[in-house]
Amino acid sequence: MQKKMAVSLIIIGTALLSGLVMAADQPQQSKKAMKVQKGETFEISIQQALTPWSEWICTGYGKGHLKYLGKESRAPTEDPQIMGATYKVFKFKAIKAGKAEVELSYCRVDEESKPVEVLKIRTYQITIGD
Repeated sequence: MQKKMAVSLIIIGTALLSGLVMAADQPQQSKKAMKVQKGETFEISIQQALTPWSEWICTGYGKGHLKYLGKESRAPTEDPQIMGATYKVFKFKAIKAGKAEVELSYCRVDEESKPVEVLKIRTYQITIGD
């Protein structure tokens, strides 16, 4: 009985570890929904640790429905402020009614701030009303 249990634990442990390895190979993904009106300028804000080799980057957006206006970093405004954290704020303008996606990727970057590896992906489903 103990031998069967040990074999079962090894199989379960191996399955869990292989699942973790597979999960580590793929960037984490999450989806969020937003509603805006045509002509409206809106922002997507993501908290980011102040580290020199990683950054949130806009890796895609619905160009037929949205205009990308740029990004900026902002200090936290809540009290107490979180040490070592900032917000990356992405600005867009809704230019056509319909549906669009915005994809933001948290990337490891090189010395020139160019993406080297995608660590997380956040996708925003944007519904644009008239």
